[in-house]
Amino acid sequence: MKRTIQSIALAMALATGAAPMFAGSNNPPVVQDLGNQVRHELVMIPYYSVFDDLNYSVDDATGVVTLT
Repeated sequence: MKRTIQSIALAMALATGAAPMFAGSNNPPVVQDLGNQVRHELVMIPYYSVFDDLNYSVDDATGVVTLT
């Protein structure tokens, strides 16, 4: 359980760190690419299972990623 929380925290840190790189661009494909990157990072968490409920959303206007 501790490792799962650490992995989720790492994914959140990566998503938060990547968001400002794309925030200055008003190009929708870049925001879509950011959404794919966030999804990839969440899926790659080693201890992610069907019992975990991880959700995210990407604000198209600002490129802000919200993890829930």
